[in-house]
Amino acid sequence: MAQGANKINQIDLGKWAVIDIETTGVDPNYDEIIDVGYLQFDGTKLVRTYESLVFSERPMSQFIQKLTGIQASQIKKAPAWREISQNVQELYGHHLLAHNADFEASFLDSTFRPLDAHRESFENSEQYVDTLYLLGLLAPWFSSLRLENFITEWKIAESEQHRGLADSVDLLKVMLVGAWHLKQDRLRSITLMTLLEQNKLANSWMGKFLQMDFEQLEEIASGLKEYDGWDLEEACERARESFLIYEEQTFSLGQSESTHTSVKQGESENRFQHHFSHEFSGENIKSIFRHTEAMQERFSGYQYRESQEVLSLRVGQALKNGVHALVQAPTGTGKTLGYLLPASLYALNEGEQVLVATGTKTLQEQAMSKDVPQLYRLLELSPKDFPIVSLVGSQNHLCEMLFRSSEDNSDEVFTVSSDESSSGKNIDLFSGGEILAQDDPAFGEAFTNVFFEWIFFLNTQSPRRPFLRADLPYIYKQKLEAFDKREREVAVDFRSCTGHKCPFKGDCTYLQGLRKAKEAKVIVGNHSLMFQWPRSFPRPSSIIIDEAHKIEQEATRAYGYEVSSDDLKQLQKNLNTRQGIGSLFYLLAQTEESQGASSGVIRSIQDKVDLAASMLRDHLAPTLELVESYFKRRPRYTDLYWNEAPMMSAKHRGLDQVSQAILNHLESIKNIVFDLLESTISYLSRWEVKDFEDDKMVTAYGRFETFVSSLQDIYSALDMALLSPDDHACSMAFHERYGVNIQCSPVDVGKVLHDGLLENSHSVLFTSATLGNANGDKGVRGIEWATGYTYLKSEKRFKSGFFLPAVYDYKDKTRVFLCDDTPSLHDSDFVPEVLGKINDLIHRLG
Repeated sequence: MAQGANKINQIDLGKWAVIDIETTGVDPNYDEIIDVGYLQFDGTKLVRTYESLVFSERPMSQFIQKLTGIQASQIKKAPAWREISQNVQELYGHHLLAHNADFEASFLDSTFRPLDAHRESFENSEQYVDTLYLLGLLAPWFSSLRLENFITEWKIAESEQHRGLADSVDLLKVMLVGAWHLKQDRLRSITLMTLLEQNKLANSWMGKFLQMDFEQLEEIASGLKEYDGWDLEEACERARESFLIYEEQTFSLGQSESTHTSVKQGESENRFQHHFSHEFSGENIKSIFRHTEAMQERFSGYQYRESQEVLSLRVGQALKNGVHALVQAPTGTGKTLGYLLPASLYALNEGEQVLVATGTKTLQEQAMSKDVPQLYRLLELSPKDFPIVSLVGSQNHLCEMLFRSSEDNSDEVFTVSSDESSSGKNIDLFSGGEILAQDDPAFGEAFTNVFFEWIFFLNTQSPRRPFLRADLPYIYKQKLEAFDKREREVAVDFRSCTGHKCPFKGDCTYLQGLRKAKEAKVIVGNHSLMFQWPRSFPRPSSIIIDEAHKIEQEATRAYGYEVSSDDLKQLQKNLNTRQGIGSLFYLLAQTEESQGASSGVIRSIQDKVDLAASMLRDHLAPTLELVESYFKRRPRYTDLYWNEAPMMSAKHRGLDQVSQAILNHLESIKNIVFDLLESTISYLSRWEVKDFEDDKMVTAYGRFETFVSSLQDIYSALDMALLSPDDHACSMAFHERYGVNIQCSPVDVGKVLHDGLLENSHSVLFTSATLGNANGDKGVRGIEWATGYTYLKSEKRFKSGFFLPAVYDYKDKTRVFLCDDTPSLHDSDFVPEVLGKINDLIHRLG
C-alpha cells in the first residue's frame, strides 16, 4: 500500500504523545482527574502505552459514571494522583496531542510546573497541540469537530468510549485515516502544504505531521497494529465510503442531476406497476393519496392519512384561486410532502415558479434530503425534467473577492496617495520565516488564513458539496478571534455583489445557486431568504411558508434596524486602514482623464476620512463606557447574559446625566457617519460595474459599494433609534463580552408583512403545527395579525384558518406540572435546583 516514500525528505516529529483524561467535572480548581491514558512516541516509533484510573474524593455524578462507564467504587480503589503523576511527567518535553487540548492543559499544567522550576528555559517543556485544528483541515466538511463524529463516520468505532487510553488510540486512528486520505489526492496535499508554508505553519508539529509520506504513516500505524491489531489499510477502506459521499455531494445551493434522482442507475423508469397522473386537480391529488397499493410500492409502510390529503387540497385551492391561506397541520400529518405535491403539480401545469420557505436552514436541508427525493419517486420525475433546488441567502455564502481584498486587513493594494501614480502597490503577506506554534498570538490569524484559503480551493473542485458559512466549525469562532472576525467580513452582501463581472464568479457558490434557482420549478428556501431576496431575479409570487409560527420573529428582524459596537469599531478600523475608501481612490485614479487629475479630489476625501476617524475615536470610547455604566447601575444586572432596556431618546423628559450624555455621543456619531455617506455615495453612480473589464476595478468597486452599504446601515439604525418613532420599538442592550447593541423593530409587524409580502404575491400559504389551539378557537387572532392575514381583503383570503385534527391524543396523554417555587433565573443555583426537581418529575411520570 506504500506509495513510494521519499527517504530523503523524512519528517522528524520528535517526541510526542497523544493523551486524554477523564475528570469529575470541568472546573480544574475543584474537579479532579479520574482516568488518564496516553500513547508515547519517539518520531514514528511507539515507545509506550499507559493508562490508569485515579483515586478521587470528589463525588462522581451519575452523568459522569454513565458517560465513562467508571463506577465510583472503582475510583475509591485506584492509586492516588501523586503516584500517577510520575508517569505523566515522563512526557515532559513532548508535544502533547489532545482533542480540545485547552481542557487537558487546564488539569495537567500543575503536574508539569514543578519540572519547569528546575529548567533554565521553557524551550524543552511540554507543548500542547490541539487536534481540533488538524482534523478541521483534514475534513473541513465536518462543521462539528467532536471526536465522536470522526470515530463513527469513519467506522473506527461505534462510539467514543470516554476513557483516557481508548480515546487517545481512537484520536490517533482518526488522524492517520484523515492524513492518508489527504495524501491520496496529490493536488490537495500539495495545495494544503503550500498554504501552511505561506502562513509559517509548515514547521509546526501539525505541519510536519501533514507532510509525512505514506511509509511514515504506516510506521506510526504499525505501533497500533501491535497494540490492538488495528490495520491502517483496512481502516482506510472502511472509511472510504464516507469520503466518497462528501466528494460526490453537490446539494445545498441547487441540486445536481446526480443528487436527487428518482431512478437509480440501471433501474427501469417503468419499475412501478401503477403510475400517477401529473394533472393539477383536486381529484388527482385525492387519487394519489388514496391509492394505498401504489403508494406502498414507492414507500414501504405507507398509511393513508386524511389530514395529509386535506392539507394538499387546501394548498391546491389557494394556488389555483390566487388566495392566501392559514393551515394548522399537527405533528404526524406528513406536512412537507402534503404541500410539496400540490405545489409541484401546480408548477408543472401552470409554468409558475413556487417558493417553499422553511423556518430554518436545517429544515431546508431536511426537506431536500428526505422529502424532495420522495416527491421525485412519487411522481416518477427527475431533477433534469423538474428541477427543485435549495437556495440560501447571500449572507450564508463566503465571498472570495472580499477575502482576497482583505487578506492584509487594509486597502493598501488599492490605495494611491495624491502624489503617487495611479498604479497601486502589492504587499508580500508571507515574508519572514519564523515558525508559529498554537500558543503564539499570531497563530489564530495564520490558521484562519489557511482554513479560508483551503475551503475556497476546495470549492473549485468538482464534484463536491460547496462550503457555506453554516459549514464553518463553530468552535473556531469561539477559540479564535481572527476566525470569528473573518467569517463575518467575507459574508456575501447581495447589495454589493458584482455578479458576472466578479473575477471569482466561476467558483462562487452564491452565483452558482442563483443560476440554478432561476431555472428551477420549485425553490426551497427559508424565511430569511424570502425577506432578503436576491435582486438578480424576482421572488416567486406563489409561496408556501412552513413553520409559520416563527414568522413574526423573522419579519421583525428583516424589517428592523440594528447597529452594534462591533459595527462602529469596524468602521473606525476601516477608516484608519482606508479599507473601502481606498478602493474609491483606486477607481478615481484609474479613470482620471489625465495623470494626477484626481489628486485633488482624493486629497479632499482623504482629509474628510481622517477627520471622521479622529472624531469617531473621540466619541466611540466614551459612549461604550457610559453605556456600560448605565446598565451596571440598573437592577438585575448580569455579567453572563444580555442586559436590555428601552432606548432613551430626545423626546423623553427628565433624562439623567448619563442617559443624556449617551444620546449626545450617539447623535455626534450619527452626524459623522452622515457626513461620510454624503461625501461618498454619489460616486457609486459615477460607474457601473458592467462597464469594467479589469478584475481589479471590479473588485475595487465591490469593496467600495460594501463600504457605502455599511455606512447606510449604521446611519439608518442610529437615526431610527434616536428618533424612536411610536410605530417602532427601540431598545439598547449591553453584554460584558459582546458590547452594545441597538435595535429598532416595527410594532405592527402584520401590517409591514402585508404590505411587503402578501400585497404583491399571487398566493401565500402559512402552515405550521402550532398556529393556535387544537380546533382554532383560541390563539388564532395573534397569528392572523402576525402574518398580515388580518389586513387582507375578503376576496384574497379564506374566511378563517384551517385546523386539521391532531394525529396524536394530546388531550388524554398530556400532563402539565405547574411550579411556583423556582429560584430567580439569575440565581447561581437556578439550573441544579430546577433540574433536580424536573428529574424527579420525569421519573414519577415514567
